[in-house]
Amino acid sequence: MAKNVLLTGGTGFVGKQLTDLLIDNGFTVSILSRTARENTSLITYYKWNLKVIISTKKRFFRLIISFI
Repeated sequence: MAKNVLLTGGTGFVGKQLTDLLIDNGFTVSILSRTARENTSLITYYKWNLKVIISTKKRFFRLIISFI
């Protein structure tokens, strides 16, 4: 069975360590990142923007994730 994981913050200091640990344990890693990176055989990078819209009139939070 394939072991896949989606990781946010995978290009930061802690994220890089976690990514290496996951790969060493047989996982294939997909990373959401604000910066574009070169894909490898075990890591796929996705560039993304995250916008949080707060609507005080309707009293709820709406989260919009737009993939570039």
